[in-house]
Amino acid sequence: MVNIVSMPDAPEKMGIIPGIPSSLKSPIGFTDGRYTIQGIPLSDIVEQFGSATYVYDLDFLKEQFHYFSKVVCGSNSRFKIHYAMKANGEPHVLQTLAEAGAYVDTTSPAEVLLGLKNGFTEDRILFTANSLTDEAIAFVQNRFEGRVLMNFDSLDVLERYGKAFQGNKVCLRFNPDVVAGEDPRLQTAGAKTKFGIALSDAAEAKKIADAYGLTVVGLHEHTGSGISDKNALLKSMDNLMSVAHVFPDLRFVDFGGGFKATYKPDEKPVNYESLGDEILDKLSDFSKKFGHDLDVYLEPGKYIVAQCGVFLASVTEVRQREAANGEVKRFVCVDASSKQFARPSNLMDNGNTAYHHILIDKDPHCASQNEQEYDVVGNLCLTGDLFANNRKLSDDVRPGDVIAILNGGAYCYEVSSIFNMVPSAAIVVVKDGKASLVKARESYEKFIEKYQAEYTEPQGGYPSLSSKQRIIQFG
Repeated sequence: MVNIVSMPDAPEKMGIIPGIPSSLKSPIGFTDGRYTIQGIPLSDIVEQFGSATYVYDLDFLKEQFHYFSKVVCGSNSRFKIHYAMKANGEPHVLQTLAEAGAYVDTTSPAEVLLGLKNGFTEDRILFTANSLTDEAIAFVQNRFEGRVLMNFDSLDVLERYGKAFQGNKVCLRFNPDVVAGEDPRLQTAGAKTKFGIALSDAAEAKKIADAYGLTVVGLHEHTGSGISDKNALLKSMDNLMSVAHVFPDLRFVDFGGGFKATYKPDEKPVNYESLGDEILDKLSDFSKKFGHDLDVYLEPGKYIVAQCGVFLASVTEVRQREAANGEVKRFVCVDASSKQFARPSNLMDNGNTAYHHILIDKDPHCASQNEQEYDVVGNLCLTGDLFANNRKLSDDVRPGDVIAILNGGAYCYEVSSIFNMVPSAAIVVVKDGKASLVKARESYEKFIEKYQAEYTEPQGGYPSLSSKQRIIQFG
């Protein structure tokens, strides 16, 4: 790792930061007319490590985890926070959360392995997957000998597992039949989604489990992502609990994630302060009838990690187009791509990108107070290569300026790609006032060398066929 200058006296991230709406939580501070993270100027990070670059503030991440734990869970040991690894699997992010006491929810065998490499023990990992192959089931079961609990969301997969691995403990994922989430693509419950066992099939699930000696120790549901209506979360919990009596050996219920992080300036943060008490109230009567208390698992992902990340890029040019009717279109072009920072374009709706707040790294007290509307665009051969459209920015933005895109910690790097053969962005972590490069940006030569090495020369294939045979066989 390469460290830049330590800033031990970095100011606390409190108060109003110029250019950042008060509704948004961010690790960015403002010191002596410069935007900073833990006192380190953003421009210094770019000068040292280049751009495009992700910056993750690990201390801010830890604070956010403890905030959620305190607000929702309080001091009740029955709550266990399973971080949803799919939001961000960067190793130092995982290590920070493991050290803070988190458990982890994984969605692939590789995520299970990654969790184990970064501080999570087998008993702190839940493996939740769908469309599972026999190969994936066997890998997790045989590799960890049942010590990683598997969470099944279909009767077919449950039965296949039971036939192959009788007598094990399992968790079952049910579809709570509540449709909620900030975007239709982020809704994971209801009849139109692929996820979960139908509540009406609870008895059939119990029958399959009994047939193969499987003990159902947990029930799980996940409604969607970015749920602003707390009542939708509570309704999903009620629906899951309606089938809990079918499974007498339960040890926990997992109510999934969906906790909403704030992205837009006009969004009001959701108050989750009473949620923990409401959950316990719902469980108290059931627990009395059941004979023992149940643990409660929650799976925040984006809520924990989104705001700790900032994406830095540099302006390469500012363009202006004027149509025949006199309409003017302005573009801020940067040295990054929407495939390196993918969330805005992935969740594009009716031509509008998912909102991420953007700062121009200039002292706002000295910058022009006049604003113009710009599309902030990347360097791909793709019209939809957008970070923001029709965004009001200061009209003195110039080539060489650094831009900072907020809420870059969740579903941004994780869903990036190498379209146009553009290498992934660098990653810098900040901890205790020090910035360290933990993933370098690959040179074009190394990138293509690694890419080419992943392919092998063809070693034969289908038997040689005459042209007539090919027509008969393949039409």
